[in-house]
Amino acid sequence: RAFYERGNMKRFIIDVGVVFGVVLSLRAILGAVCGLVRLNMAECFCILLVVVFVLGTLRVIKKF
Repeated sequence: RAFYERGNMKRFIIDVGVVFGVVLSLRAILGAVCGLVRLNMAECFCILLVVVFVLGTLRVIKKF
């Protein structure tokens, strides 16, 4: 049981790390894209929120 809990914690930490990495790389990519298409940061942030929301929803749906 303790091993199972620790395994879950490890997976959770890895998940969080992956999410942070994806968010940071997405921010960098979005920053570059927004610079090219001259969107302001607020619009980029909205797009990013939508993308994260959609990905999160898909992930939750996949788990069930």
